[in-house]
Amino acid sequence: MTLVVTSSSILAMNPTPSPRIFDRIASRYALPKSLSLPFAAVCVALLMGACAQAVKTAEPEPEPQVEPTLSGTWEAVRYGRDDAGVVDEKETTTLTFTETHFFERNHVQDADGRTRYKYDRAGTVSRTETTVTKSFVDDDRISVEKDYFLADDGDVLLIHAWGDDQPAYHFDRFTRVADAPTTAGQPSTLQGTWQRSDAWDDDEDGWIENREVITFTGTRFITYGVRVNTDNDEILDTWAWQGGWIDNGASITRIEPDHVDVDKQYVIAGDTLAINPWGANEPREYLEVFTRVQDPISGGIVGSWLFEWVWTGEIYEDESDDELVTLTAEVTDESITLVREERNRSGMLGHTRTIEATWELDPAEWFVNLSIIQATNAEGEEEPVVDDHPAWAPGTMRRIALAPSAIPDHILVSFLWSEERWDDVQGQWIDNPDYPFGDYWMEWERQ
Repeated sequence: MTLVVTSSSILAMNPTPSPRIFDRIASRYALPKSLSLPFAAVCVALLMGACAQAVKTAEPEPEPQVEPTLSGTWEAVRYGRDDAGVVDEKETTTLTFTETHFFERNHVQDADGRTRYKYDRAGTVSRTETTVTKSFVDDDRISVEKDYFLADDGDVLLIHAWGDDQPAYHFDRFTRVADAPTTAGQPSTLQGTWQRSDAWDDDEDGWIENREVITFTGTRFITYGVRVNTDNDEILDTWAWQGGWIDNGASITRIEPDHVDVDKQYVIAGDTLAINPWGANEPREYLEVFTRVQDPISGGIVGSWLFEWVWTGEIYEDESDDELVTLTAEVTDESITLVREERNRSGMLGHTRTIEATWELDPAEWFVNLSIIQATNAEGEEEPVVDDHPAWAPGTMRRIALAPSAIPDHILVSFLWSEERWDDVQGQWIDNPDYPFGDYWMEWERQ
């Protein structure tokens, strides 16, 4: 409904007083009677204006002005050229600032988009409205002040050459790509999967990239690394290890059997983690920069998976007894079928076991809890009970543990025997004391 205010409607709401009233006012103030009617007109006009002002719609409050801030994530791209002036290099620098820290990542690519160099670092900052002082540990402890200026409503950052570890006189230009991250709730946000990589020209292997993934579950950490040739994507090496961890708020105590516990300082800003080198057996002071992996096992675990390994002569004490073992896993939304086949060096099929079960995922630990339906051999006969261990009796509960990999369509697996051991006294499967944090030596590949 639209409200229309006219002079007649105002008068209808506020009827004009009788002229006699104005005669009395004129008489009281000794005004000539001839002025009473004009005086009345003036009073009516004033009354109408006041009423109109009273019903006028209030003006909207102005939007609060947001002051530009250095906090946030910024990106700069620099192109290098060869002697002929042809672009042959692209360097992307990403800077994230909080009120207390900076996080820096650099990625250099050649003209074909192949990674040549990657490196990162992080440290603390103090700042004024026009300067920021960064402090970090590299080979030495370094602190340097940089002038900066915010332009284009705070979306452009001009700052003294950031990569120079000394005062500079020319400016780098960065563009804001994300708002300020938060450092609130650090202990609760550390759990998950984090990834970083560095790359360089190796004397032996050429252009290589090291990718490292750390997954923090409720009680474990699982670290996976892969070394890749960036010219042809050949995988040169992989490794995995695991342990426990305790979050102290600003540091993590890394726990491993038969190792001395070691503390690692860390800080989180949104999806960015800076932490002392995780693999070092001493604290170290410098920080490496990781990014949270939003989808650690892309596509989930439903699907077909394959893992193959060789039981070598080191186990059988005779290389002629080497066996190729193939494990396949068919996973649906509710069930899982594991098929284990053993073949000798001639390719002859030996023992086969098929395990059928239902499963549930414990996402906090990446545990796959199985409820056995049945286990059969190659002839379809039920697997017998061995040493009174009901390993495969219907309804028996067993466990597999998973962890993300740094290779697409791969997952790490700590299998049944690593996770559990039969306890004769308790008459049940218990956590394997030999592997208190699992043993993630298997790597399943999606088929």
